[in-house]
Amino acid sequence: MKKLFVLLLVLAAVGASAQEKIPEKLLGGDAPQRTSVSLIGGPNWLFQFSPILSGAGLEPRMGYMLGIDVARRLRGDHWQLKMGFRYNAWESVIESGFLTWPSEFSTGVYVFDPTLPHSLATRITDKTLQYFAGVRWLPGKPKHWRWYTDVEVGATEVESNNVSRDVIRFTIGLGTGVQWKPGEHFSLFAQPGLRYGFPTRDDIYRFLPMHLEMGTRWEW
Repeated sequence: MKKLFVLLLVLAAVGASAQEKIPEKLLGGDAPQRTSVSLIGGPNWLFQFSPILSGAGLEPRMGYMLGIDVARRLRGDHWQLKMGFRYNAWESVIESGFLTWPSEFSTGVYVFDPTLPHSLATRITDKTLQYFAGVRWLPGKPKHWRWYTDVEVGATEVESNNVSRDVIRFTIGLGTGVQWKPGEHFSLFAQPGLRYGFPTRDDIYRFLPMHLEMGTRWEW
């Protein structure tokens, strides 16, 4: 929580310093909006790889993520610099084998029935923090509907995991989304994407979480 508090302070400072005194009218039009803050949430699915997991039957399950972004528009209307934070709860299941007993509830007691196998599964939750910076490309002219692409670099910190903790991985990310801006400042967006966590010297796991980020964006 301390790291989250410090990061939110940094993001707030960046957003405040990014404001400039721009004339209300510029060349007969409204002043351009320079800064945006996005509040984000949505589902995710974790795919992880390791030689020791080969044949383990590791399967992703739907988890969730929460986060915040601050973006600063560069010259023109097509490029932005951004930085952000994510909290992730990644869910997965390891299929550890099958049993042929005990079987279904029958005649008031559990009876042996070898024709009804039951799987043994262990559910795993990985809790991670991600910090990143990157660029956003918005092609075309500003409209109510607009596509954009994000490219990111940063770090993923494993806070809680059945395999390893306190591990920091170099991370790259890519996402493409669409935003709908019905008014002057407020917009809604949806952005599918992924972030790849590289293995480290002490931890050979590779993480590939896919996500669907949704949220609100305020521009000024």
